Amino acid sequence: MGGVATIGITKKQHNFRVGMQVFGERDNQFYEVVDSTPGSPDAFAPQRTIPWANVETIFLEDQFKATSWLTFNGGVRLTHYAGPESENAADPRLGVAIRIPRLDWVLRGFYGRYYQAPPLVTVTDPALNDNQNFPAAARRAR
Repeated sequence: MGGVATIGITKKQHNFRVGMQVFGERDNQFYEVVDSTPGSPDAFAPQRTIPWANVETIFLEDQFKATSWLTFNGGVRLTHYAGPESENAADPRLGVAIRIPRLDWVLRGFYGRYYQAPPLVTVTDPALNDNQNFPAAARRAR
């Protein structure tokens, strides 16, 4: 679940936007681990894991119309991820748009980065198996 809120202000040559985005996720996994080494029991007790994570982002953007044919875009996106691990990121946004008058074409260039949050822990992730009492080579999720 999540949401996005944005406020925009236009004044003279500037078109400014500020906003926030929030997203939360929870998973519920039930799995069984099998030990395939000879002479060991076939399976260990079923396990349940309920990982969760959330992402909060604040962004600031400005579009500046320098002339009737030249526009600059700039901004930054600040992201915080909290879950099995915590991370922070600051990602830039830079762009330009040039209008070719007689053709009425617009050429656009843009550079931006975007933080991609890691996936929630899954049963194939070794971190889930760290609490098990058998060798790593014998672990396999079913």
